[in-house]
Amino acid sequence: MNFTKRISIIICCFVTSLGLLAQAPRIVINPQGHAGKVHNLIFTPDGTKLISVSEDKTIRIWNAQTGVQLKKFESQIGDGPEGMFYTSALSPDGKLLAVSGYQVSTEKENYIIVIDIEKGEQVATAIGHSDVINSLSFSGSGQFLASGSADGTVRIWKMENFPTIITSATLNIGNPVSNICFNRMTQELAVASESRDVLIYPLAGLRKGEKQFAPKILHKHKGILNEISYSPDGAYLVSSSYDNEMILWNAEGTYIKEIDKLKHTITALAFSFDGKILAALDDTGKGMTYTIPTGTRLTEFTGHDNTVFSAVFSPSANNSNYMVASGGGNNNEIILWNPINGLTIRKIKGKGSPIHQLAFGQDYELFFSREMPNGKPGFKSSFDLSSFTINRNSSRPPSIKQLPKDIFQTGVNSIALPKGKVIQT
Repeated sequence: MNFTKRISIIICCFVTSLGLLAQAPRIVINPQGHAGKVHNLIFTPDGTKLISVSEDKTIRIWNAQTGVQLKKFESQIGDGPEGMFYTSALSPDGKLLAVSGYQVSTEKENYIIVIDIEKGEQVATAIGHSDVINSLSFSGSGQFLASGSADGTVRIWKMENFPTIITSATLNIGNPVSNICFNRMTQELAVASESRDVLIYPLAGLRKGEKQFAPKILHKHKGILNEISYSPDGAYLVSSSYDNEMILWNAEGTYIKEIDKLKHTITALAFSFDGKILAALDDTGKGMTYTIPTGTRLTEFTGHDNTVFSAVFSPSANNSNYMVASGGGNNNEIILWNPINGLTIRKIKGKGSPIHQLAFGQDYELFFSREMPNGKPGFKSSFDLSSFTINRNSSRPPSIKQLPKDIFQTGVNSIALPKGKVIQT
């Protein structure tokens, strides 16, 4: 090999190395299941599959009978929360899945991804929101998709002209939108935002090209709204607030009753396929079910050990009996349970186990803890970044830096600071 050719090869390798270094390296731990909070669950119309989206920036499709993962989708991600999925919606025919969440900093506007479930590929994108997208909902015909965002707007998208979907109408809510839900029978859209009022927008005029809509305002809540849901038959609407309220309305927006005297904030709501049962789960992980419209409590469910962010009933086609799927807890589990007796039917968790904490040791050794005995991480395994090998029986755990003496962790999401100050997420 002559000198010039040898130098060319060296320069080529050096440039290639620079190109790799220009991309920020990432350590990805795959627990073979969700590694972050499960924010949304959807059954396919035939009830055979369960779709979940998570803060771990993945979409997973599971066999609802066996709990086996069938597919996993990943999208563009960024650092920290960038690319986290917070919401999803499935078209009534079960063919199109819309997902969104926290925007990526490299993009000027946030976007919604539309996936063809059968093909397993992205077929469309809806771009327009300027902040986090918290909720998605398809109309009963599947012709329109609504999206609610922290930018204070709800956008209505017409599901045509793929791959770039355009906005048919924009509803200026004025407050960050936390939740939206179409009444699939009337094409009315219920909106929950950072206010005490439920907004109901009559959107039947969308088909005629109308763009301006005046909402019906439902007054009853004392606290800021967080969750809202229509029953599948369109007969009832339920809404909840951070003031531990849960209110049932009829389709016309008439107040029926406040359901139960709650001690905690409801974080997930779901109606059964026939609208006769309501499942509600709170920020402690506890679940309750009620008969509708009487609001009589049926049972309690205690399978989760922490906040539940999503719940959904299995459609009638899957089973003649009622079944709820809910996602949450410290292990990011999906649990299928019976809403009549509160018993667990099965768990969907993947084949791995969750990573509770990471810590660097000496040199390039990264320790990870799968257990938290007595609330402290048990660092029994480590990964050597220099040799790319795993040591599963480490004898020298890392030294963990302690918080200053005047700073205390007082809860899972709270830290007490000097002079009585508190940081809480």
